[in-house]
Amino acid sequence: MASEAEIERLYQLFVTNGGGALSFSGTNLTPKQYSDATAISKLTPLEMAQLEARQHQYNRQKALGVISDEIGNNTFSNPYAARGIYGNSLLSGLHGSSGSIAAGLINGGFSGFSDVNRALLVAGVLSKTGVDLEKIIKVAGLMTLGGAMYTSLTNHTNGQTANLPKTLEDASALSTMNEQFGEQGSPCGFFNELMGILGGVYDGTLNFIETAIGDITSLLAKTGITAVLSSILSALTGAAGVVATGIAGVVALITGGIATILKTLSPLIGKVMSAMSDITSQIANEISSLTDMAAQLLKKAFALLIGSAGLDPCKRAVLDNTGSANMKDAIAQLNQPLGTAAPGGIGTTVDTRVNAGEVMMQLSQAQAEALLRAGVPQSPFTEAAKEYSTWDSALHSTATNSSIRPKGTPSDTTVPSTDAHGFNTSLLPVRRDGESMAEFVLRTQTESSISAGAPETSASSTTALESDAINPKLQVYSRNGEQMKRDWSSKQLSYVTTSQAMMSQMRNALTTKQFVGKASLSSRVTQLLDTQYANQQVVKNLTKKYMEQFYYWAEGGIPSRVTEKKIRFIYNTSIKPAQTRAYNNAVTSMADILIEWTSIDNQIY
Repeated sequence: MASEAEIERLYQLFVTNGGGALSFSGTNLTPKQYSDATAISKLTPLEMAQLEARQHQYNRQKALGVISDEIGNNTFSNPYAARGIYGNSLLSGLHGSSGSIAAGLINGGFSGFSDVNRALLVAGVLSKTGVDLEKIIKVAGLMTLGGAMYTSLTNHTNGQTANLPKTLEDASALSTMNEQFGEQGSPCGFFNELMGILGGVYDGTLNFIETAIGDITSLLAKTGITAVLSSILSALTGAAGVVATGIAGVVALITGGIATILKTLSPLIGKVMSAMSDITSQIANEISSLTDMAAQLLKKAFALLIGSAGLDPCKRAVLDNTGSANMKDAIAQLNQPLGTAAPGGIGTTVDTRVNAGEVMMQLSQAQAEALLRAGVPQSPFTEAAKEYSTWDSALHSTATNSSIRPKGTPSDTTVPSTDAHGFNTSLLPVRRDGESMAEFVLRTQTESSISAGAPETSASSTTALESDAINPKLQVYSRNGEQMKRDWSSKQLSYVTTSQAMMSQMRNALTTKQFVGKASLSSRVTQLLDTQYANQQVVKNLTKKYMEQFYYWAEGGIPSRVTEKKIRFIYNTSIKPAQTRAYNNAVTSMADILIEWTSIDNQIY
């Protein structure tokens, strides 16, 4: 009986040979039949290998024969011809609907308004209702925009499939050359610039357009929508060019369920228009690239030829003697051995993937934030140095650790170390196992006296020991800490809730929406997420960061009015202003991120 390994080997051979097509007749064998056939063949391993090699050769010859026949018959089909017909039918249905007609007529209601007043009216309605009238009006224009897109799509792909082998060969050759001339972002990046549509890169975009057109048609068919759109036209006409009257009239009509439908409709129309524009631009770019492909192939083929000649000592001499200064530098650069610098140093070029404005904005924000911080104390012996804590989040968390010990008591040391507010910052001594409170106080006082050079015992110290033993100092949480929580808890909750909702939208967009040809937008969304997460953490730790400063020690654990007053003063004059600055910066940053995210969201689908 064959071993498990042998059975597995035979099965893999069965799979490799196209499902067991071992015979030249092409008869398919089951795994069992294949195994039996090889077992009774009595072939040596060498003979079996030769047979299998012949089989692979036969399979290749047969496949190439089929491909040759298919090319000769030009059996390639264009799937986008059918999509063009289907898309145009959807647009025709939308264009002929009463809702689309009513939306298009709204444009006539602005005849009495100047361009400036029209913009003001549209902005006013948008701010009060969330409905973009300009987008609603453009429903009627989707037929023209989409029809042109589908016509270009069909014509372009028909041209590519008319002589697909030649087009595919030239595109493949040019993309391979491009990889040698520039940085490749993705494995198919350069090729998709030439034939991305036919490769199915924009199928997701087309799916969105077709689905969205159906959704728009359905929304416009909802009860009351056509009537409201007609009423909006009447309100604009009746406003007679007065912006305030026009806004009031339109806003009064957009209420309840109508408002919900129109708020859904207007951004959807904008996304459809953006998607159509993306496909139209891709078609134009492919047409331009394919038109120029012959010249590019020739130019880059000669460049590769000259480059290879520059590596040959004999041919290089000709290039050095006849080439320009730039040519000579390029040839010298090609011949630079590994581990050496390029002639004249390493050259640099502007990275077009980076937005200079965004870089300057980030630098400005960093500089502004740095100005608000005190900086690193230059002497470790100053009071500022004692209060300084690093802002390096990679080494130190902004959250207060629960194990941090509270402020020490005045009796913990005879030479207390105090901060700028007069609080003792010395380490709190630790009570030993089995040690009574009286023994603990006596030991710590004795150790402190010895370290300070004072006598071990005195009348005053004895009295203090007895007092501490009777009324031991206990940790107290200041009521000002609760006041701080009341001041900030609602603001923290509101901010974090809004932040998490926005971040959830961005994360969902990265995983579900189309970023074809918009890699920079995807990268920017990731950056915005990182920035907003940092803002959110700042707000979440707004109170926790300062919690330690609201603990102190008092005799018998009884709150001290003097200490409470001092802590309240510190909170109002130092802590709360710092919290306010951090919170305001986070709010401003989130508002800026929301504006940018809304702009990006309108461009993806």
